[in-house]
This record gives sequence, structure tokens and C-alpha cells, in this order.
Amino acid sequence: MMEVEYPNPTISATMTVDPWSLIPSELANPSFFASPTEYNIISEIYSVAVTTSNRSNIEKLFSSPLFLSSPLSLPTFLARTWITLSYSTSIRSAALTHFADIISPDTTHDLQGFLPHILVALCAAEKPIREAACTVLTQLHQVYSSSTKHSIIGLMEMYAEDVASLNTLKWLSIPEVKWLLTHVLLPKLAECKLDAGYIHRVVGEILNHAGKKSKKEQYPSP
Repeated sequence: MMEVEYPNPTISATMTVDPWSLIPSELANPSFFASPTEYNIISEIYSVAVTTSNRSNIEKLFSSPLFLSSPLSLPTFLARTWITLSYSTSIRSAALTHFADIISPDTTHDLQGFLPHILVALCAAEKPIREAACTVLTQLHQVYSSSTKHSIIGLMEMYAEDVASLNTLKWLSIPEVKWLLTHVLLPKLAECKLDAGYIHRVVGEILNHAGKKSKKEQYPSP
């Protein structure tokens, strides 16, 4: 599992235009993985707000129409931020913390599309990032422990890919996600906090044993 390096925002420090005035009212695509121009503008504002501990500006940013039009926008913005190596540890861990904050136990959203990004954070060399990722997984476990019916977000819009290729994506069932969290990831969070390479071994063991049991045995229904 490799962390992805996206280009760093390129808003000039000498720019006299107020960056808040550059925020668009809507995105061309609800996912920030497919909206690079908008991401650069907004990530600059977010980075400054986190670095200066300006909570009011963070709340102002997250409540902008840009993030409210789709349940996919804010999570993809935060995920793209924490997997970008050029950001500081504080900014990346803050993005994970804010992601955990927006997860409600009674949400109807299936957020399994973000599990790969969270696993990337568990591989980070910086312990605060791994610790924040563990908090996110704990929050997600509460979501999948409820009896609420969930709908996957980002099924077709997460990445700017050809529609035909998106149709081949395989998503996990709710019992499979719950099994992954309950029996694989959560019992190993303490080790993951201490060792950046531990999650590699955990996932490797799962892949090595794949196919040895039937799906019914591997992922029992709750």
C-alpha cells in the first residue's frame, strides 16, 4: 500500500485576491479526486485554517454550499488531503480527525469506498496519522454495528474513470465490511499505532488465506 502524492496547492503566497472569493458554488464532479482545480483552492484555505488553529474558518468552510450539495464532497476532500505526502503531519492527521467527526453512528451512508484511504493512513510513518486513522476505523465500526440500512456513496463518482471500468468494480456486502472491521482491523489497532508496517502483515495474511474458506464461512451474517 503506497501513499499517493498529489500536486501541492499552487496558490501564490503573494496573491492579493482573497482565496475565499475563489471558492466555487458547486463542483463539476462531487468527488474531489476528480476536481483538481477546486481542490487546490479549498485545500489552501483548509491548510491555513488548520495550521493557525482557526476552528471558525474550518466550520465556515465545511458549511459552504460546495460541501453540502453531495455527501461525497467533504469525505473525498478530507481523504485526498490525508493521503497527500506533501502536507504536514498536523494537516493530514487533522483531515482524518475531521473525517471521524462527520461520521454519525446512525448514518445511512456506506463509506466502504474510503477504507483503502484509511489503510494508507495506517501505513504512514508519522504516529499521529496512524492514531487518527485508528479513530476513524473505530467510528466506522459503530456505523456498521447498527441495524440501519446503508447505501454506498461514491459508487460511480469517486474517481474520474471511464463508466465502463466503473461497472466492473466489486463492492463488499455489509456483512463483509463488518467482518473486516470487527475481526481483522479493530483487534489490531494497538499494533498499528505502534508499527507503520503492521497493517501490511495483517492485510497480507488475509490475502494469503483468501479462497480457503467459503464466503459464508469467511463472512458470517450478523
